[in-house]
Amino acid sequence: MIVIYNTFHCGDALLSRPIITTIRDTFKNLNIILCFNKSLHYLFKDLGLEIREDMILGIPTYNSWFGVYPDFLGTYGLTYKTQIYSFNRQMELQLLPYRLSTQLLKESPTINFPIFNLQIPALPNSIFIENGECRSRQNNLDMNEIIPKLINDFKHIHFYITAKISLQAPNLHDCHDLNLIELSNLSNSCMAFILRGSAACVATYTEQNRGKLRIFYGWNYPYKIWDNNYINCRTYNEIHSLIIKHKL
Repeated sequence: MIVIYNTFHCGDALLSRPIITTIRDTFKNLNIILCFNKSLHYLFKDLGLEIREDMILGIPTYNSWFGVYPDFLGTYGLTYKTQIYSFNRQMELQLLPYRLSTQLLKESPTINFPIFNLQIPALPNSIFIENGECRSRQNNLDMNEIIPKLINDFKHIHFYITAKISLQAPNLHDCHDLNLIELSNLSNSCMAFILRGSAACVATYTEQNRGKLRIFYGWNYPYKIWDNNYINCRTYNEIHSLIIKHKL
């Protein structure tokens, strides 16, 4: 038996899904218990594992937080590779026999939820914008300052925002009341992403979204994130040029 836990924010918890499924599928006889904040339990219900809010003492654990080992975090960043190496070291230190093969590192897995039809699916020619707050200071630019320019300069594009703002426009769609699973499903219908690097960003890392244009606005961490397939912009003009370049 092993307890997998992460006491940090929504994005950290959500990025635990791939490593949890890898451990579950690799060690099929291992009894796995998940321990996360109760408000996050819905993110894992489809995995078929027991989920708790409180830790169980005396049982081996795996902490899926990226910062457990600064050497791995500094070398590999917020990636699946860091999780694999961290899992193996934690198992070794607890004298447990479980090891994940480094052959799993050839391609970053994705955050996949069961697919369902949203009541309001994204319209054609849509861009997903993550404009909510970042709790870990990984971003130092205000996305809301550039949204008025985007909706004015690209009237043919529908912009779906994850946090409520006072602005209204025919091509601006407020999705602040959607949870992370719903946002993930919505993102599959979008053609590109403008992100800040928080939980809503993580929700867009689905198989359907692999290879799509991914723009980070104001990413302020020295670490790469997940598959490192993004362009970090510091100005609106950079974002404007990318949208034009990709003929969105």
